[in-house]
Amino acid sequence: PTLQAMVEAAKAKELPDDLRQQIEPPPKQAETSGDAQRGWALFQQGKMRSAESMFRKALAKDPENLSAMNGLGFCLLNSGKPAEAKPYFEKCLELEKDAAGPMNGLARCLQAEGKLDEAVKIWERMQKKYPGPTAATYGLANAYAERGEHTKAAAMYEQLVKASPDDPQLKEAWRDALVKATAEKGEKAKQ
Repeated sequence: PTLQAMVEAAKAKELPDDLRQQIEPPPKQAETSGDAQRGWALFQQGKMRSAESMFRKALAKDPENLSAMNGLGFCLLNSGKPAEAKPYFEKCLELEKDAAGPMNGLARCLQAEGKLDEAVKIWERMQKKYPGPTAATYGLANAYAERGEHTKAAAMYEQLVKASPDDPQLKEAWRDALVKATAEKGEKAKQ
């Protein structure tokens, strides 16, 4: 859902506030630099290379610009470079431990490294801190399904389906998790 919302935002050339909160941490400094703002505008348009360049420019001027660090991390992550993205998310979280965007970015990096249990811990912390259907909900739904925890996956997918009732992929994932959770319960009852 987050990626779909990002694509829709890029097409509309406008980033809704709720989506911005999921990917962009609150700036530590009073105002985000112009380069970082331009970077996010380019990111919204799907222009990852240009956005990456703007975020790097902002970081050259201010190495602790959280918005630019997080943006650069997402540019790298979305370009298939999770190992390069990870240090930017980690640095953001050193400076702002509960920033939702970097938490999600780091969890996605860990998932890409095959460290699903570590990713789940971050998403669970994020879900607890920021309840409701968020990027953490989506990450947890897929991670729980991958780990065979279908009851937990079904609960996460249910939240996502309620938030996006017209999404057929979410509905299918929810149904699949429910079927598998029911089958698991039946097998446990036989034992």
